Amino acid sequence: MSGGRLLHRTFVVGVLVKAFDGLVELAGGVALLALHRATIGRWITLLTWQLSEDRHDQVASHLQHLAAALTHSTQLFGGIYLLSHGAVKLLLAVGLLRAKLWTFPVATGCFVLFVAYQAYRWSLAHSPGLLVLTALDLLVIVLTVLEWRRLRATRSAAAQERAM
Repeated sequence: MSGGRLLHRTFVVGVLVKAFDGLVELAGGVALLALHRATIGRWITLLTWQLSEDRHDQVASHLQHLAAALTHSTQLFGGIYLLSHGAVKLLLAVGLLRAKLWTFPVATGCFVLFVAYQAYRWSLAHSPGLLVLTALDLLVIVLTVLEWRRLRATRSAAAQERAM
């Protein structure tokens, strides 16, 4: 397989991951807006109990703390944030996969803003998971720019060939 073909396939996989992430965020946003705080708390308790038998599990403890601290305003903000973030990711992923040239600079700009926000959040929390997510987002940005350049060159060459 040629390097260009591998790069294109990697780009497609990265964008599909972004699309899946957008769907998950949409579902999470709907859940936050539709469910009562007590229901969310019970689900988190059930989930953390199922996932971890260790009472000192940091992830489970963090989720339990988040559920206990959930207020109406944070639930509303979280729901709206997840819905908007997920919708943007999903719409951009569809445009990228359909090779709509206008989506490439828009997606790159949005992904850079997401990375900037994640870097800010990391400066507050120092979460290793957020660092990994940010590294993956940076990879998708690079792949998006490279794919955009490839498409523009291919379309420009095709246009020149038709003009002859």
